[in-house]
Amino acid sequence: MGMLGLQTPKKSQLINTGASAFGAAVGYQGYEIAAQRLPITKEINAGILAASIVGNAVVQATVKGSGMGKTVATALLAGISINTGLTAAEDYGLMDKLNITPVVASAGELKGLYENGAVEYVQGADLSQGNQIDLSGMNEQIDMM
Repeated sequence: MGMLGLQTPKKSQLINTGASAFGAAVGYQGYEIAAQRLPITKEINAGILAASIVGNAVVQATVKGSGMGKTVATALLAGISINTGLTAAEDYGLMDKLNITPVVASAGELKGLYENGAVEYVQGADLSQGNQIDLSGMNEQIDMM
């Protein structure tokens, strides 16, 4: 079984990390600026997304070595891919499907779920002391935990 530990990063690792972060930020922001100034449709954006993914694969496969130029180019294309991917997801409505904001139903909608209308609602219920609700007009408290 291998041992896991932390060590001080080498200077070259810090330089590569900085170059990657710089390249990704430049790619992301560069595309953001271009998208604001140029008439880019959602179809063009999807094409740019595909081209950046393919371009990144080509750079990985054809450029030999691990120099700073390769690191920046790869990160630049990754930044463009991330921005175009997010933009495409918004354009095609995928972000709406990922929206996990809870929808709060009204009392009438909840009451409509029951056939015989046997559900009663207390108007003006107030939260009191932590997780309990004080139901006005009743001598009971309901623990919400």
